[in-house]
Amino acid sequence: MTRGEGASAAWPAPPRRVSAASGGGNVGGVIVEMLTFEVDPAERDRWLHVEEVTWSRFLERQPGFVRKEMWVERGDDRHLHALVWWTDEATWKSVPPEELEDVDRAMGAWHRASTMRVWDCVRDC
Repeated sequence: MTRGEGASAAWPAPPRRVSAASGGGNVGGVIVEMLTFEVDPAERDRWLHVEEVTWSRFLERQPGFVRKEMWVERGDDRHLHALVWWTDEATWKSVPPEELEDVDRAMGAWHRASTMRVWDCVRDC
């Protein structure tokens, strides 16, 4: 029986979970930050190396840092996306702005401006 056929009783009820969408807040407090950088594809490997030895090493020393991944969208090789997981927003926001500026300066000529988006977890499956 497919979802569109027959009685809905054929499908089990979803498990009860805390959900931000239902007013339960950010599930587990986890924050995912996405930074998007425009990088010339011919410079990508070198930029990724410099970014790793500056930003990734800095982030690894920060309380609340969970992990970081670098992504590229299929069909758009000019934009790189850094997805950064934090244990909670308060810890993420506690990183001193002066230290962030120092790391940006350490990127030197490889520094690229970024756009940022932030996600809250609404359900942990």
